[in-house]
Amino acid sequence: MAGIVPVSIIDPHIHLFNKEQGQYKWWSSLSKQEQELIARSFTVDDLSLPSKFKLKGVVHIEAGFDNHASWREIQMVETAVAPSSLLLGSIGCVDLTLSPSDFTSALGQLSKQSSFRGVRHILDDDAFHILAHTNTGLNFQLLSKHSLTFELQLDLGKIGKETLNKLCQQIDAAPDLNMVINHGGFPPALSLSAQRTSWKLALKRLSAYPNLCIKCSGWEMNDKDYSHDYVARSVQDVIDIFGERRVMFASNFPLVLFSSRYETYWQNMYDLTKELKLNTEVLLYSNAIRTYGL
Repeated sequence: MAGIVPVSIIDPHIHLFNKEQGQYKWWSSLSKQEQELIARSFTVDDLSLPSKFKLKGVVHIEAGFDNHASWREIQMVETAVAPSSLLLGSIGCVDLTLSPSDFTSALGQLSKQSSFRGVRHILDDDAFHILAHTNTGLNFQLLSKHSLTFELQLDLGKIGKETLNKLCQQIDAAPDLNMVINHGGFPPALSLSAQRTSWKLALKRLSAYPNLCIKCSGWEMNDKDYSHDYVARSVQDVIDIFGERRVMFASNFPLVLFSSRYETYWQNMYDLTKELKLNTEVLLYSNAIRTYGL
């Protein structure tokens, strides 16, 4: 009798750390308890799953290993992942406000790494300043020209209308650029109805751009003790707005450890697809394969 075929997973948002080689200056902002959980080296061996699941690949997102020479982080990750059979995509760190010539030079260095798929510049509280910078639009067009992806990380429940307008202006000027919203745009707590409404309105506006996708992950970034209802309603809202073909489930490993074990997280997300009657294969596997060209 044939065995049960495991559920294939691509995890499109992880961070592997090398404490001995990397800088990780942001670790200093963590609490002592948080540092005890994640301020150490992590390899693909830490990505353990129950036998009913099969991790087929990962997308590594830059994590401050060396923000001035981001190619070094990707080189470290490729070396770490090489002994495994995992598919690998990597996102580097490049400052969007660099001159186009310096930005092009940085992309050239990153492109020497076979897993390189795009870049991230965390916008967060500096979103308007970065998006309004003269060089940002030019560099978005360079990313588009080279068929690279931009990872869009900012809190959509808190950004003002001016910032959202500026973001949309930049997307309008580079309509072929692939963008991926990180961590669901940080869905606000269910109790924050006004912010929740702003978050959904921003998602609806951004969903009008066909080259823009979104990852559901990073729940622990808002609340380490997040509820099942918070995740379920947030996922349903994202699916209702973007449709299943533009949504990916991800873990944000190792920060996911603030709230649960890696294997527990994926079991919960799998169970959620069944509860909400969603397409498990596209959300856990094929959308990430297509989006990152794995």
